[in-house]
Amino acid sequence: MDYQSKFILFNQGLQGPVASIIAAILIGLIGWLFASIFRDLVAKALAKTRLDQKLSNNAGVKPMSGTIADIVYWFILLLVLTMVLGRLGLNGLFMPLTNMIDKTFSFIPNALLAAFVFFIGFVAARAVRGTVTNLVAGFNIQALATKAGINEKNSLPTIAGSLSFMLVIIPFTIAALDALKVEAISRPATNMLNKVLESLPNVFTAAAILVVTYYVVRMLAGIVKNILANTQIDALSAKLGLQGALGEKKVSDLVGCAILFFAMLFAGIAAADLLGFEAISGIIAMFIAFGSQIILGAVILTIGFWLASIIAGVVDRSEQGSKFLANIVRVLIMGLVLAMGLKAMGIADSIVNLAFGLTLGAVAVAFALAFGLGGRDAAARLLKRIQDKAEHEADNKVLLPKDTQDTFRGDDNRF
Repeated sequence: MDYQSKFILFNQGLQGPVASIIAAILIGLIGWLFASIFRDLVAKALAKTRLDQKLSNNAGVKPMSGTIADIVYWFILLLVLTMVLGRLGLNGLFMPLTNMIDKTFSFIPNALLAAFVFFIGFVAARAVRGTVTNLVAGFNIQALATKAGINEKNSLPTIAGSLSFMLVIIPFTIAALDALKVEAISRPATNMLNKVLESLPNVFTAAAILVVTYYVVRMLAGIVKNILANTQIDALSAKLGLQGALGEKKVSDLVGCAILFFAMLFAGIAAADLLGFEAISGIIAMFIAFGSQIILGAVILTIGFWLASIIAGVVDRSEQGSKFLANIVRVLIMGLVLAMGLKAMGIADSIVNLAFGLTLGAVAVAFALAFGLGGRDAAARLLKRIQDKAEHEADNKVLLPKDTQDTFRGDDNRF
């Protein structure tokens, strides 16, 4: 075979599998070089912006510019890989990868549109937030809120601005998700945001009910507390002997706190019903009913202990009274009042009845034992006197002779 024939065969070999492999290698090298250069360009371009400062530094993560550049790098290599596989004729790998890239490119316009819609909404929401914040701050509402008792850290202008931002950004977020046209992602998220948007009026109304109730009732409770303080009701705790249990708290303070507490419970029921939280509303209603029973029982105990002190004092100051008898009267009345108070509170009615019955039985048994043991000597003396009297009468009885008895019997027959 001459030299020309050998060259023709070599040329045909280059146009076959060898040529495809060489071409694939060249495509891969050129693509890798292009991806590396483009990654560096993207990283440098993003480094000149404030993207890393806004997103990465505050979150304490890797700079976003490097992450975005890596995404671009691997995406270019993915495109190069499809060309390499096509050049090699590996259709089993080439076709699925090509379909995936086609779907990705078809999704990019929707993603760009969604990003654009969300960006517009974000800009609009920020503008609205700034306007509302400045507007609320201009009305000097924060000063009024501070006078009403709200902490200065809770800035009302900032809260109002954040709420307005949320109200604006939610509809734009829904529109951006719809622009993606991916039902698996957009439909659940859209439904959730729609429910949130629909529930916001009820949430604001419930919050308004709680806030208004708190401040209005707190003001009324302060008025009631001042009125009670002027009636010398605070001295009642000392008269009842409850000052040690109350500590520095006054009766008027407790009444004011109770008014505010139960008013907030009723407001909580209204807010829960408005939000559709029936279970929470039922729990609060049960708590209110139990609280009313507790208050009724506490009133009964207070009045009962007061009456026990008064009656014990009367018994102690009487002519034939004694300290011991006064204490017994006090304990008996307090035990009766305690049973009545616990009964009114609804705390284990059967146990209270059993305990009260056992207490009375124990008192009766103790009284009987005390009387029996204490009066044993007196009872012995009484029985001794009865026995002596009977014996004395038996000794003094006169027995007549037999003939005298017959004489009296004859006289009787004569008559």
